[in-house]
Amino acid sequence: MKEYFFEIASDTKNIHKVEDHIREVIDNLPLSEDVINSIMIAVTEAVNNAIIHGNKSDKNKHVNIHSIVFDDVLEIRIKDEGQGFILSNIPNPLLPENLTKDSGRGIFIIRSLVDGFKINSMTDGTEVVLDIKIK
Repeated sequence: MKEYFFEIASDTKNIHKVEDHIREVIDNLPLSEDVINSIMIAVTEAVNNAIIHGNKSDKNKHVNIHSIVFDDVLEIRIKDEGQGFILSNIPNPLLPENLTKDSGRGIFIIRSLVDGFKINSMTDGTEVVLDIKIK
C-alpha cells in the first residue's frame, strides 16, 4: 500500500495542480489510457464540485486529496470543508425536466467513470471516495 496526500486552496485555478498530482500517483500503475482519462475526468469533476459546491469558492477553505494505492484498487478521497449534502436529493440528470439544465451532471458523470463511488458527509466536510480497479 502506498499513500499520497495533497491539498489545494478552493480556487478552480488550482485544478491543474491536482491533475499534475494525480498523474504522479498513477504514473507507474498498469492502467490503460482510457482508464487514466476516466480517472482524470472523475477527479477533476469531484475537486471542482468540492471547490464550488462544498466550499462555495471560499479561498480560505481547502480541498484535500488522499490517494491510496492497494494491490488491486486505487482509492482517491476528495474532501472539502462544506456543509455536506444528501445524495438522494440530487436530481436525476436524465429526467426530461433536467436535460436542459446547465449543471447537475457531475456526480452522474463521476459514477460512470469509476468502479466504486461513495459519499461521506461529516461535520467537518464532505468526502467523495472514488475506487478504480487496477488491472
